[in-house]
Amino acid sequence: MSEYNNTILTNEGIDLARRANKGTATFSLTRGVSSTDNLSEKTVEELQNLTKLPSIQQSVILSDVVNTTDNPDTVLGIRMTFDNQNLKTGYNVHTVGIYAKEPGKNEILYGIATAKTPEYIPDFGEQTLFKFDFLMYLVIGRTDKVTVEVSPDDVYRKKDTYNKTEIDTKVSELNKKDAEIIKDLNDYKQENKTYHQQLEDEISRELATKADKTTVDQQLGTKADKSNTYTRDEVNNKISPKADKNYVDGELSKKADKTTTYTKDEVNNKIAGQVKSVNGHRADNNGEVTLPKLKAKTLIAYDVPNKRATFDDNAGFDGNGNFSRWLVDQGVIWQLADAINAKLPIEAGPNNADLLVNSGNKIVYWNGNGGGVKNLPPMNNKQGFFAIKLFDPGWGSVTVVDQDGTYWLNTKNGDIWTGWRSVITNEHLKKLKFVKQSLNQNGDAFKDTKFVTQEADGTFKINIYDSDWTASKVSWLLKNTQSYNIAANTDLNNIKAPGLYHCSCASNIANVPDGEDNWFNMVVNSDNWNGSQVFYATNSNQLYIRTWNSSGFKQWRRIANIDDLTNQSITSITDYDVANEGWHNTQVGRFNAEGHFANFLVDAGALKPIAHSINVLNSNALMKSGGTINKDCWIIWNGNSANDSRDGRIGGLQWTGATDSIQIYGDNNAADNLDLAIQLGDDNSNHISIRDKDGTERAAITASGYFTGSTDWARVSGTGINNPTLFKLLTSSNTWNDIIGQDNGLAALAAFRDQSNGQGNTIGNFSSGIVFGGGDTKGMLNVAYDKPQARIIGGNGTKPVWSKDIAWKDDLKVTVVRNYDVANNHETQRGVENLNSQWLVDQSALSPFAEAINALNLNLTTLRNELMNLEKRVDYNNPQGSFSNTTVNINDLRSTGIYRLANCYIQNGPYPTNNTHWIYLQVTVFDANTVYQTLYEGDNMYGRKSSSPTNWGKWHKYLNQEV
Repeated sequence: MSEYNNTILTNEGIDLARRANKGTATFSLTRGVSSTDNLSEKTVEELQNLTKLPSIQQSVILSDVVNTTDNPDTVLGIRMTFDNQNLKTGYNVHTVGIYAKEPGKNEILYGIATAKTPEYIPDFGEQTLFKFDFLMYLVIGRTDKVTVEVSPDDVYRKKDTYNKTEIDTKVSELNKKDAEIIKDLNDYKQENKTYHQQLEDEISRELATKADKTTVDQQLGTKADKSNTYTRDEVNNKISPKADKNYVDGELSKKADKTTTYTKDEVNNKIAGQVKSVNGHRADNNGEVTLPKLKAKTLIAYDVPNKRATFDDNAGFDGNGNFSRWLVDQGVIWQLADAINAKLPIEAGPNNADLLVNSGNKIVYWNGNGGGVKNLPPMNNKQGFFAIKLFDPGWGSVTVVDQDGTYWLNTKNGDIWTGWRSVITNEHLKKLKFVKQSLNQNGDAFKDTKFVTQEADGTFKINIYDSDWTASKVSWLLKNTQSYNIAANTDLNNIKAPGLYHCSCASNIANVPDGEDNWFNMVVNSDNWNGSQVFYATNSNQLYIRTWNSSGFKQWRRIANIDDLTNQSITSITDYDVANEGWHNTQVGRFNAEGHFANFLVDAGALKPIAHSINVLNSNALMKSGGTINKDCWIIWNGNSANDSRDGRIGGLQWTGATDSIQIYGDNNAADNLDLAIQLGDDNSNHISIRDKDGTERAAITASGYFTGSTDWARVSGTGINNPTLFKLLTSSNTWNDIIGQDNGLAALAAFRDQSNGQGNTIGNFSSGIVFGGGDTKGMLNVAYDKPQARIIGGNGTKPVWSKDIAWKDDLKVTVVRNYDVANNHETQRGVENLNSQWLVDQSALSPFAEAINALNLNLTTLRNELMNLEKRVDYNNPQGSFSNTTVNINDLRSTGIYRLANCYIQNGPYPTNNTHWIYLQVTVFDANTVYQTLYEGDNMYGRKSSSPTNWGKWHKYLNQEV
């Protein structure tokens, strides 16, 4: 069954749909096309870039428009039908396209749908009509901007179609007619059979009177040579004109005339036409479709001078996978016959030729110069090959024979080429591969792959007979699961064949289990040397089993059931003295009805070593209740000894309280590395606390890694109070040594007080700041204490290389427009102000506002016009149109609005007489076809509806009754 991907709009189609959605474009969907090019592997972007569809086979008019329920305003379903009427070559529909056209512009490729599984359209060679209906859903922007050009013959109005109930009724009537036709056909066949029998009898009687019967019998008895004697049919043909004409005419008058009756095939064809076909194969009388066996129409003889072919229609694969003929495509034979009959000239081909251009009927060859030839088949060696070119008006064919011995065929019908196809040869058949899931001799499933082999008689075969044991295994399974009835006087010791056995009160059954009767079922499984019997006692509901081997049968063993367990008792220990490693108390218990024993059972012998181990632990282990251990004891957790091991956590201690915990463990997180890890809690709320002798916390390390205590820097080695990395008093700021007390190249972070004269890089005058940096780059922030002044300083090398004072907010000035002349579109008041809290707009941004305000006048004019149009639709005092003292055909009034007619003759109104009237007419347009008219005259009101510009409904007078 064919299946297609969702429709992809081309880039030109997307642009057209967008413009239609905006209301700036209208277009028509013009036609659908089919193509043999397989574009399913191309990306969406590649498909969108297409502007035309290659290898178009058929172009059809669109046949129907289907509205969608989800997006009816933007999505349409378009139906198109491809048939094989007059189609000379079948093809696979790999791609379907649809074209669109804007008024006054060229046609474009609008959308494409590629095939997951393509539909095959057969040729019309067998005179069997095949139709392929394709429904394509398209995004079209707005439905009111799109028209669809459809075939009038394929479009039906709702009143011309059937609903489901009507279709079911019609199908039921059709089935009844089918039955009547079949009955009439059978009656006709019976009458025809009777007629022929009667005719044969009459001719035989006439034959006896028209010749010497004895002489004929003698001649037939001598078995003379067939060449000088007549067969029975020949004799009948000779004698039949001698039959009595009056009798024959009378008999013939009783029979139906062939020209006025249907044959069986004709009736079947008419019936099958009502039933759906599958891949072009028609249904039978019962609506059933029988697909043909795998076969091919095969050319077996060819009359070259007359170009007349003889075919074998039944050639195909047999049950063993052998094809009965050696295949050569008939197109190759046609080419060869044309070449022989025409005595085609043979010439060398140019290196820039086009194989598919009609350059006359000829045989052309290329010897090392074929690489540049256009439209070559996809062969491996394109330098040297032969081409047989044949062309007639309206069709043509090109056959290429490459250096690998492969035949390539391309034919055209009209201007459509089918595309290159390689011709199957014996060597191709040998490359066919057959893959099947099979069973081997052990019953295991495996993938069984076989190739086609050629037999001595020339046939081909795919042989899986020797490798696939599926049939053998199924046969064994069926034989060994057969069911047997056990007859009277049977000895169960003699039943050793695998199978299912049943005994229903048969008498004198030997070797049944003791105490059981002759109502039972038995399952036997065995091989050549030993086996087993499973005995199901029907009345006692007991199960027995026994086995046998070369020594004979074993005793029957009954399988215990739940009732057996409830009758058993077990003595269990209920108190165990661990210190003395022995027990004191026991009790006897039974299984309950569910087969459960109340206590958990442990063998008494197993408790003694457990008690011994507990006693050893009591004397040698640290208990959960606490205790002391020897001063020289170690707790050692050993990880992997390999140098590159990464064991992760090794050993550890954990304290748990409420929902928090503290863990201390070793963490082997890298090669040759073992960290001591302290992990706190589940929510980072706890910390490591450092407390004095009274338990008062003096410092802590939080879960985030912060230390809450203080640092006595004077006691930290190499970092005293006057260390340059913490503080520096500046008296000069020309070099980094002046500023940080060390040359460049070292890391530094220091606060400083600047008591320089301000002639260097810094501000001086007791200002403060920080200096920071690493390596050979440094930076400084210097702030004055007596005024808003700050300086940034940076550089590398031996000294700072630049400095810049920081600008403050009140240093910034802006030009502010305080007033604007909208009418003349320019400012009237502006000035320079400090940048504070103003909301700034560039003056060029005011121009669009002025233009927008000025444009309001135009919009107001348009609005007034729209309001006037609205007033004409709803206000009787300002109607859409007024007529006085004239004749008015109100069929022409199809625009929404109110019309006033004073003293007018009304054509197509609700009046039976031709008089003047004073009326108001209200018209409401729903869509392009549907229009409502309501007519008011005094106290009377009439209404009618139009379904098309030329189709008006009848007038209806509304109820006029006083209340």
